[in-house]
Amino acid sequence: MDGRIKLLLLSLAIAVAVASSEESGETKPRWMRRGRQMFTRLTSYVPRNRPRYQLCEVDGTMGACMKDSVCRRERGLFAGYCGGDNEVCCVVDKSCDGSTRSHSSYFRNPNFPKNDTEERMCPLTVEVGRDVCAVRLNFEKFELSPFTEGVCIGDHLTILGTKEGSTTPICGNMTGWTTTFAVKKNSDVVLAMVLQGRPAHTFSIRVTQIASHQQ
Repeated sequence: MDGRIKLLLLSLAIAVAVASSEESGETKPRWMRRGRQMFTRLTSYVPRNRPRYQLCEVDGTMGACMKDSVCRRERGLFAGYCGGDNEVCCVVDKSCDGSTRSHSSYFRNPNFPKNDTEERMCPLTVEVGRDVCAVRLNFEKFELSPFTEGVCIGDHLTILGTKEGSTTPICGNMTGWTTTFAVKKNSDVVLAMVLQGRPAHTFSIRVTQIASHQQ
């Protein structure tokens, strides 16, 4: 059979298949839709040159991609796997007197999401990684005693160990606020919280270490 005739017959067969699918309410034949879905799944991968400090998200909660042994050392919560690497999605939740090396963690009052009324010092030490140049704080919830004449007299948060030294104390209702500050690699940054206990306080701060090549 002539090659041009074969090509014509193949084109007619495809046209008939598409027409029949449209009549049945389908925009494309099932075999074409299945092929597209399979293609989408097969191309879901993590590139080899991805950032070293990879993040993950589960139901609106941020985690850090890390080795399972590191997650256990951080006493983090396993939340799944990260792409094709041998890493897990680890949610690290810390409170008063805690410390963390994780590039993504949460700093929360001891009874979060409930309020606390205990008077105490409540520091978190963040051990900065070797490639990190900045730390970002997302105040997902932050309700401390309010300012008094523009000054934090009662509850307050001060960040110690930034590249510029100590920050100005933060207090009041700063929910939804975000700040980023430069840090020195392989250093310690301390989120120093002073809590008077009255009125009740609550806070949840997401702490993210940012590598120089991620900015």
